[in-house]
Amino acid sequence: MNDRMNIRELVDVINSLYAFSESDNDLFTSRMVRFLISEGVLSEPFGKNRFAYYTMKHVEEIQRYFEYRTQGLSVRQIAEKVKLQPKIFNLTNQIQISISGCISENDIEKLTQEFKNILIMQNDNKGETL
Repeated sequence: MNDRMNIRELVDVINSLYAFSESDNDLFTSRMVRFLISEGVLSEPFGKNRFAYYTMKHVEEIQRYFEYRTQGLSVRQIAEKVKLQPKIFNLTNQIQISISGCISENDIEKLTQEFKNILIMQNDNKGETL
Protein backbone atom coordinates (compact mmCIF):
# COMPACT_ATOMS: atom_id res chain seq x y z
CA MET A 1 0.00 0.00 0.00
CA ASN A 2 1.30 3.43 -0.93
CA ASP A 3 2.25 5.80 1.92
CA ARG A 4 0.59 8.70 0.12
CA MET A 5 -2.91 8.43 -1.27
CA ASN A 6 -5.23 10.84 -2.99
CA ILE A 7 -8.82 10.95 -1.77
CA ARG A 8 -10.00 8.38 -4.32
CA GLU A 9 -7.29 5.92 -3.27
CA LEU A 10 -8.17 6.47 0.40
CA VAL A 11 -11.82 5.71 -0.33
CA ASP A 12 -10.83 2.56 -2.25
CA VAL A 13 -8.71 1.36 0.69
CA ILE A 14 -11.59 1.86 3.14
CA ASN A 15 -14.12 0.20 0.85
CA SER A 16 -11.83 -2.82 0.39
CA LEU A 17 -11.07 -3.06 4.13
CA TYR A 18 -14.74 -3.12 4.99
CA ALA A 19 -15.77 -5.06 1.87
CA PHE A 20 -18.14 -2.28 0.80
CA SER A 21 -19.27 -2.49 -2.80
CA GLU A 22 -21.25 -0.18 -5.07
CA SER A 23 -24.34 -2.27 -4.42
CA ASP A 24 -24.10 -1.45 -0.70
CA ASN A 25 -25.86 1.55 0.72
CA ASP A 26 -22.88 1.83 3.07
CA LEU A 27 -20.34 2.60 0.33
CA PHE A 28 -17.70 4.94 1.72
CA THR A 29 -17.28 8.00 -0.52
CA SER A 30 -15.09 11.07 -1.04
CA ARG A 31 -18.02 13.10 0.22
CA MET A 32 -17.94 11.13 3.48
CA VAL A 33 -14.20 11.87 3.85
CA ARG A 34 -14.85 15.60 3.44
CA PHE A 35 -17.76 15.45 5.89
CA LEU A 36 -15.65 13.69 8.54
CA ILE A 37 -12.93 16.32 8.10
CA SER A 38 -15.46 19.16 8.46
CA GLU A 39 -16.85 17.55 11.63
CA GLY A 40 -13.38 17.15 13.17
CA VAL A 41 -13.44 13.34 13.13
CA LEU A 42 -10.76 13.00 10.46
CA SER A 43 -7.53 15.00 10.20
CA GLU A 44 -7.11 17.30 7.25
CA PRO A 45 -4.99 15.93 4.42
CA PHE A 46 -1.37 16.92 4.04
CA GLY A 47 -0.90 19.54 1.33
CA LYS A 48 -3.61 21.55 -0.37
CA ASN A 49 -6.01 21.21 -3.30
CA ARG A 50 -4.67 18.98 -6.09
CA PHE A 51 -1.58 18.18 -4.03
CA ALA A 52 -3.48 17.01 -0.96
CA TYR A 53 -2.69 13.50 0.17
CA TYR A 54 -3.71 11.08 2.87
CA THR A 55 -1.67 8.52 4.78
CA MET A 56 -2.21 5.37 6.81
CA LYS A 57 -2.88 7.67 9.75
CA HIS A 58 -6.09 8.74 8.00
CA VAL A 59 -7.02 5.11 7.39
CA GLU A 60 -6.55 4.44 11.11
CA GLU A 61 -8.72 7.46 11.99
CA ILE A 62 -11.49 6.18 9.72
CA GLN A 63 -11.20 2.74 11.29
CA ARG A 64 -11.54 4.34 14.73
CA TYR A 65 -14.61 6.22 13.43
CA PHE A 66 -16.25 2.93 12.39
CA GLU A 67 -15.40 1.38 15.78
CA TYR A 68 -17.10 4.25 17.59
CA ARG A 69 -20.11 4.09 15.25
CA THR A 70 -20.59 0.39 16.05
CA GLN A 71 -20.64 1.42 19.72
CA GLY A 72 -23.58 3.69 18.91
CA LEU A 73 -21.80 7.04 19.11
CA SER A 74 -22.95 9.92 16.91
CA VAL A 75 -20.56 11.80 14.64
CA ARG A 76 -20.61 14.73 17.09
CA GLN A 77 -19.77 12.44 20.03
CA ILE A 78 -16.94 10.88 18.05
CA ALA A 79 -15.57 14.32 17.18
CA GLU A 80 -15.55 15.27 20.87
CA LYS A 81 -13.72 12.06 21.77
CA VAL A 82 -11.15 12.63 19.04
CA LYS A 83 -10.52 16.23 20.13
CA LEU A 84 -9.83 15.11 23.69
CA GLN A 85 -7.26 12.50 22.68
CA PRO A 86 -3.70 13.77 22.45
CA LYS A 87 -1.91 13.15 19.19
CA ILE A 88 1.39 11.33 19.68
CA PHE A 89 4.24 11.50 17.18
CA ASN A 90 7.47 9.54 17.25
CA LEU A 91 10.44 11.71 16.41
CA THR A 92 12.98 8.98 17.09
CA ASN A 93 12.90 5.59 18.78
CA GLN A 94 13.38 7.35 22.11
CA ILE A 95 11.52 10.65 21.70
CA GLN A 96 7.78 11.22 21.31
CA ILE A 97 5.80 14.43 21.30
CA SER A 98 2.18 14.66 22.39
CA ILE A 99 -0.08 17.44 21.14
CA SER A 100 -3.53 18.15 22.59
CA GLY A 101 -6.09 20.51 21.18
CA CYS A 102 -6.96 21.65 17.71
CA ILE A 103 -4.02 21.99 15.37
CA SER A 104 -3.91 21.51 11.62
CA GLU A 105 -2.04 18.63 10.04
CA ASN A 106 0.19 21.09 8.18
CA ASP A 107 1.15 22.78 11.45
CA ILE A 108 1.85 19.39 13.02
CA GLU A 109 4.06 18.50 10.07
CA LYS A 110 5.96 21.80 10.47
CA LEU A 111 6.38 21.32 14.23
CA THR A 112 7.58 17.76 13.77
CA GLN A 113 10.16 18.91 11.22
CA GLU A 114 11.32 21.68 13.57
CA PHE A 115 11.78 19.19 16.40
CA LYS A 116 13.73 16.89 14.09
CA ASN A 117 15.96 19.81 13.04
CA ILE A 118 16.64 20.60 16.71
CA LEU A 119 17.60 16.98 17.35
CA ILE A 120 19.95 17.02 14.36
CA MET A 121 21.59 20.23 15.62
CA GLN A 122 21.97 18.74 19.11
CA ASN A 123 23.60 15.62 17.70
CA ASP A 124 25.94 17.76 15.58
CA ASN A 125 26.91 19.84 18.65
CA LYS A 126 27.68 16.75 20.76
CA GLY A 127 30.71 16.07 18.62
CA GLU A 128 32.07 19.62 19.02
CA THR A 129 34.20 20.79 21.93
CA LEU A 130 33.29 24.12 23.46
